[in-house]
Formats: sequence, C-alpha cells, structure tokens
Amino acid sequence: MQCREVIESCLTAAQELMNDVDLHLVMHDRYGKGVIKSCNVSPDAYIQMALQLAYYRVIMSYFLVSNYIN
Repeated sequence: MQCREVIESCLTAAQELMNDVDLHLVMHDRYGKGVIKSCNVSPDAYIQMALQLAYYRVIMSYFLVSNYIN
C-alpha cells in the first residue's frame, strides 16, 4: 500500500504544478519555411527578429532579446 500512496502523492504534486502554468498555443499556418528561405536569412535569425519585434510591440521600446547559441 505504501507504493500506491507515493504514486498518488506524486500525481497530486504534478497536477498542482500543471495548474500553475499559463500556456497559450497558437497554430501558425499562413506560410512555411519557403518564405523564410526567400528572405535569405537563417531560421534562427528569422525567429530572433520575430522575438525582437514582438518585444518592441509589447514594451514599445527597443531591447536586444538574448540569443543563446549552443
């Protein structure tokens, strides 16, 4: 019976963590990688510019979004 209690406790903890996450997904299907390639930029650079534009539109000021390279 102890194993079942541990599993139920872990399940409860996981559900509490999931309930504390705010996530909104948007499916983008207006264009694909062909458009990005036609702009002669890498997909990473394209996403970086999109992040900077989104940040600017929200904050209304220019700020360099960190770019983490592995």
